[in-house]
Amino acid sequence: MTATRTCHGLPWLSKWERKIFDKQGYAAIYAGGPAAGRPIYIGFTQKLPDRMTAIKSECAGDFALHSVVWTEGSPVARRIMIEAEAILDKAGRRLRSNLFDVTSDLARQVILSAADKAGVPIFSHGQMLARIRAIRQHHIDAAGISDEKVDWKGFEAGVKVKDEGRTTLDLSIFGVS
Repeated sequence: MTATRTCHGLPWLSKWERKIFDKQGYAAIYAGGPAAGRPIYIGFTQKLPDRMTAIKSECAGDFALHSVVWTEGSPVARRIMIEAEAILDKAGRRLRSNLFDVTSDLARQVILSAADKAGVPIFSHGQMLARIRAIRQHHIDAAGISDEKVDWKGFEAGVKVKDEGRTTLDLSIFGVS
């Protein structure tokens, strides 16, 4: 199954996959900004498309999502951001709030280093999509294999079902007498 939707240049989820994604609570740590490079917004969110649209409106010129990694939720993503902000503040690269004067490559390295320093597992965008699609496929497979058995009680051979004139009514509706 290939993704037909995109999120600022990345493959994105179908509406059915989106429901599963929302239940998982994954959070993205992103670096985005002008396509040319500096300055770069670095932050985290559980609603990547909405956040990127908001940042895009603040950027002059073409917007690019330079880097994104995923983790298990907002508290974990916040730990990565605390480490990343500490690294960038020590280097004097913060311009304001979550806007930093770094290249996209440096932003990615800082995010990966911060995740390593915080001891937090992260996964790529492709791995996140694969996880969501695997969960969806598991749900589809589980729905096709049902352990429930149909109770045919009352439909055994020799049991008569009352008609109560219904057959005559159905035939008259279709013009058959």
